Parts: sequence; structure tokens; C-alpha cells
Amino acid sequence: MSEDTYCDLTKWPRLLVVGDPVTKEQAAEIILRTTSYLGTNDREWAKKVSKILGVKLDRIGYPELEPFCAKYNVLDMEYLGNHQIASSWIGGPHGWVNWEGEVGCDTFNLGKWPSFDAVLGEWQVIASAWPFLSLRAQLVPDEGEALEAAVEFVVKGGEVTHHKPEALLKRPRDAQWTCFYAGTGHERGCTAETLEWAMTVLRGLNAKEQEAPDAT
Repeated sequence: MSEDTYCDLTKWPRLLVVGDPVTKEQAAEIILRTTSYLGTNDREWAKKVSKILGVKLDRIGYPELEPFCAKYNVLDMEYLGNHQIASSWIGGPHGWVNWEGEVGCDTFNLGKWPSFDAVLGEWQVIASAWPFLSLRAQLVPDEGEALEAAVEFVVKGGEVTHHKPEALLKRPRDAQWTCFYAGTGHERGCTAETLEWAMTVLRGLNAKEQEAPDAT
């Protein structure tokens, strides 16, 4: 194991990501397949999302995503999931890729006490699922207040490498990384029309994957 395995990421490290943009279709798949939980106080939106995804609401009013996750091979992400459909976090919907296909983030922290091995493992799963991704990701200790990153991951060509970075990643000058949908509520990350379109994309990809064995 490398020294990075033992680096102290602290309780709430800040996630910094800078990467090449992807297509809107690719972004839609990534967002949907890295969404294994949806929590929102916007009950009207929760009902709409549940209907579009084809799931039920639980007793608290959150979409029950287990059937959706199983059907569409949603990745099990504890730290690197995207929350661009709905989020009750104070900052609203967020993630490292947005609906426009921009790849990057610098405004939110990961969960409590993430380990290097856990985060590396999730980036490896992501890289394997989408080999077209090309990005750099850093974790900055002390809720992002540290002067240097603890580790940098490089995702490219379906592989992940890591090293101790010399400088913090900075947002490209022209990158917007907009997370919010200026609509009814700040917990909504997209419109119903966008989510319906994204599900059409995902269903198409899922159908192609199921047909692949017969084609060979």
C-alpha cells in the first residue's frame, strides 16, 4: 500500500473536481446511475420524481429507489454519488457532473470520516463504468480549509491513479457548474421534462445492453 492509504482525510473533506465535459446524454446516465438515494422536503417534487422513475414513495414521502437501482444497475456510492435530481442539503442539488455535461465541483464536502481506500474504490467503479471520463479529483482536509489537498485521483481511460498533489485544483474560468434549477423550490435539481428525457436515455441504453448478448 502507498502512503496515501494512510492519509488523514478528516471528518468532512472538500471534494474538488476538474474534468473534460461529457455529452448531455452521458451526463444523464451518470447522474441517474449514481443516484441511489433521494431525500427532499418538496413533497410535490418527490411525487413527480417517483412517477417518472416508476417507483413508490415510502412512509416518510421519499422515493423508494431499490427497484430502480436494481433495474438500471445504479452504482452503490457512499461518497461520490451525484445529487442533481433533488437534495435537502442546505446548498441544494449538487454533484461532480451536471445536466449540461460539465464535470467539476468545488462547493461541497464528502461524508463523515471517509477513508482513502473507500474513495479510491468508488472512483475505480466510476472509471470502469464510464471509460470516457477524464478528470482530476482532490480531497482537501478540514472542510476544505486546509492549504493543501491530502490526495489527488486521476481518472482516465477507465483507470484510476493517485498521488500527492503540489497545488489545489481551480475551477476553469469558463466553467459554470450550475446545480440549481430556478423553479418552484431550491431542492429541485432539474425540471420534470429533463428527468423524463433522462429516463428515456437510460431506458434506451438499458435495452441495448440487454440485447447485446443476442447480437453476438
